[in-house]
Amino acid sequence: MKLGVLATVLWSLQGHPVLMERVTTDPPAWVHCPGEKSPERCQALQGLGRATLSGIPASRLRGGKNPGSLICRDVLAGQVVLGTDARNQEQSFCQFPDGSQVSTGSLVSRARYAGG
Repeated sequence: MKLGVLATVLWSLQGHPVLMERVTTDPPAWVHCPGEKSPERCQALQGLGRATLSGIPASRLRGGKNPGSLICRDVLAGQVVLGTDARNQEQSFCQFPDGSQVSTGSLVSRARYAGG
């Protein structure tokens, strides 16, 4: 599978610069796959394909909780990390053991797009 890159943004995640790419998944998503990983070997892209809100009780979504953070922790067993861009805007990302990340907003978009 070959993905196109629509845009790039440099983020600082836990004090380290990370180049996030907006890739041509359906819907498009912000991801970082370190090194020369193929999409099939990038845990962030694999996780994006498994993103779902089903199985997360509605009670867990109350009180302003970020649904993407819940998908990250509860469904994908990832770690939620915060990033800042050059304008000091914050965003949360789901980080995987291989060092790859996907934005939690992209996880929610994908889960809703996929119907779950």
